[in-house]
Amino acid sequence: MDGLKLEPYAVTLHFSFPDIQGRWEELLSRLLIGIAAESTKSGQAVVGHIKTLSLFPDNQYFRMSVIAPGIPPTTEGSIPPGRTELDVTLNVLIYGIARPDLEEITRASADRLAADWKGRIDSET
Repeated sequence: MDGLKLEPYAVTLHFSFPDIQGRWEELLSRLLIGIAAESTKSGQAVVGHIKTLSLFPDNQYFRMSVIAPGIPPTTEGSIPPGRTELDVTLNVLIYGIARPDLEEITRASADRLAADWKGRIDSET
């Protein structure tokens, strides 16, 4: 693992989940842990961090970060109640996986999550 290369990936995601009922932290946690697990399953990659950030009026925000698939995410801030849509900036820093592969892993993880939770996750480029 001496030559692990870092090719960061960042994307803005728009989440639409009509039946989320305040479970945003659980949903985001599953996304980040899923990306970490898929990225490291070969044993040839190391998670630097995977982080989300959502901004809200009045200087409010919600941030979540994962550093390994087996470690619970850390959070800061809160998501205002009653939201069924959420914009999230996602940063993925994983050593040993090329950027196009990180993009594919992220998209596949988001698609699975959207199907499981009966919602939609769109990428904004």
